[in-house]
Amino acid sequence: MKNKEISGPTSREIKALFDTHSVHEAWMEIARRYGKVFWYQGMVATCDPDVVETLLLNKVHTDQRSKSYLLLSKIPGAKGLLFLEGEHWQKSAQAAMPVLRKDNIDRFPEFVYRTTLTFTTKWQSEGHIEDLFTAVTELGAAIMLKVSCGLEPEDELSQLLSHQLIQYKMQTMSSEAKGRLDEFYLDASKLRSLHHIVLGLFSLWKRTGAIKKLVETFLQANPRTSALNNNSNNYLHNLKQAGFSLSEIASQFNHLYGAFNAIDYSITCALYLLSQHDEWIGRLRAEFSQVLEGQAYPSPQHFPQLVQTMRFMKEVFRTYPVAMTVARRTGKPVRYNDGEIPAGTEVMILLYALHHHPEFWSAPDTFNPDRWASPTPHKSFAYIPFLEGPRQCIGRHWATLNFIVILHALLSHYDFNILKSKVEINRYLIPRFAEKIPCQVYPRVM
Repeated sequence: MKNKEISGPTSREIKALFDTHSVHEAWMEIARRYGKVFWYQGMVATCDPDVVETLLLNKVHTDQRSKSYLLLSKIPGAKGLLFLEGEHWQKSAQAAMPVLRKDNIDRFPEFVYRTTLTFTTKWQSEGHIEDLFTAVTELGAAIMLKVSCGLEPEDELSQLLSHQLIQYKMQTMSSEAKGRLDEFYLDASKLRSLHHIVLGLFSLWKRTGAIKKLVETFLQANPRTSALNNNSNNYLHNLKQAGFSLSEIASQFNHLYGAFNAIDYSITCALYLLSQHDEWIGRLRAEFSQVLEGQAYPSPQHFPQLVQTMRFMKEVFRTYPVAMTVARRTGKPVRYNDGEIPAGTEVMILLYALHHHPEFWSAPDTFNPDRWASPTPHKSFAYIPFLEGPRQCIGRHWATLNFIVILHALLSHYDFNILKSKVEINRYLIPRFAEKIPCQVYPRVM
C-alpha cells in the first residue's frame, strides 16, 4: 500500500491540470490519468461505483465522520448536520427531520409558487438582473425561512436574517482563491495566504455573531417551549428543545441554510441549460399544461405524471452536482479491483467524475434528459445526487418540490434572456458559476 500511496499524483500535478484545462476537463483527466481509485495526499480518491456503494451503504463507514469534515466544522458558523457524528448528529437530525419530512414539505407548493411569482415580478420591473444566481438565492432564502421556522418573506426579521445568511454563504463561495480552503490541490503552499484566511475567518465570526443575535430575537419573540405549545415543524425551536446552546443553534441554522442554498445553484443551472437547449422550454411548458389541466401550480401528486420534467431535473443534477466531492472514513478495509483500502482511511468520492465518466454513461458530455427514458441509463452508484445509505441527504423531498414548483412558475409566466452564451463553473469542491450571469426577464407572450 505504501508504494501505491507514493505513486499517486502530487498537489502540484493536480493544480497544473486545473491551470491548463477547463474544470470539466480537469476532473475527467484526473480520473483518466490516475484511475478510478488512487492515493492522493495520504487519502484515497475514488470514482469507482462499486467502492462508492460500499462506502455509502455500509454503516461502519458512516459512524465516524471524515477528518476533513471535522476540520471544516471549526470554521465559524459551519458546524451542523453534515459535519457532526455520534450523539450530536442524532440530536441534530431529530431536530431537522420534522421540518424536512415529506408530509411537511408537501404543504408548501402554493407558498413556493406565489413567492416565486412575487420575486420574478420584481426582477421584471427592474428590467435587468445583474446575476441570476444571486436573484435565485434571494428567492431561496425567503422560502427557506418560511419552511424551516415560519417566517414570512415580508417580515423585517426574515429580511434581516435572510441578508446575513446570504452574505455568509456568498463569502464562503467567493471566487477569491486566497481565502478558500475547498481546493482539491490544497497543500502547504496555502500558508502564503494565511493572512487572507485569518481575515476571512474573522469576518465569518462577526457574521455568525449577527446571525446569533437574530436567532435569539426570534426565539424570544416566539417562546414555544412547552410540550403542548411546541411546533415540531420549527427547526429553531426543535434545536432549543434538544438542548443546544444559542451559539450551536445559530451555527446549525446557518449550516442548514447552506444546504438549502444548494438547490438555488441547481435551479440557476437549470435556467442556464434551458438557455442553451431552448427546445426543452417548449417541452416542459407543454407537459406542465397537459398534466396540471388549469391548476395554478404542481403538487407532489402531479410529479409521477411530469415524466419529462423529472428527466430534465435528473439530467441537471447529473450535469451540475452541487459538490464535486464528498468524504468518508473507512470503518473497516474496503476491497477493490487492484487492492484494498485500509480501515481508518480518508476517502474522497469524486462525484463529478462519477456523473461524467465515459465508462458509466453514454455520451456523458452531452446534456440529454432523454437518456433517463432508459430504465438503466448508467451503472449503479454512478449517479448519487443525494447520496444513499445512513448519511444520505435528508432534504431530497424538499429539493424535488422546490425545483419543480419554481421551474413551473418561471416557465409558465416568464421568458428569460441570459446575456452570456457560456459561463464556466469554478474549480472549487463546492462549485458555483465562475462569473455573474446577467439576465433579462419578460412576461411570457401566450
